[in-house]
Amino acid sequence: MSKPESIEPVETLAQQKERLILQCRAYRAGLGQSRNVVRSNLGREALAKTALSLVGARAHSALSNVSDLINLSGGLSLAKIQRMAPYVLSGITFLSRRSVLKPVLRGAALVAALGAGLYFFSKKKKN
Repeated sequence: MSKPESIEPVETLAQQKERLILQCRAYRAGLGQSRNVVRSNLGREALAKTALSLVGARAHSALSNVSDLINLSGGLSLAKIQRMAPYVLSGITFLSRRSVLKPVLRGAALVAALGAGLYFFSKKKKN
């Protein structure tokens, strides 16, 4: 019992060469398209859009966690303290740097002055 021989078409050297040339053209075209995609995604607008969306997502996540922590109607539990500790420690570390403390205090004073001015202006306007 002999196995039936499968007849596979044999490519000639010219056919192999033509197939490889077509594959190279397709590969080069794919590289060109990839280069264009990378260039467009590394543009100023695209980077800014990506950065802002990441910051927005992180801020949304952080604020939803903070709103749970601020809601003290259930009391201050150990779980809330454990979730709040990294934020407090990173805030203390960040503010302990001298180069950061002065601008933060200036910004806070400016915001407080603007808030007080708006408060008194709106109160004066109502009268």
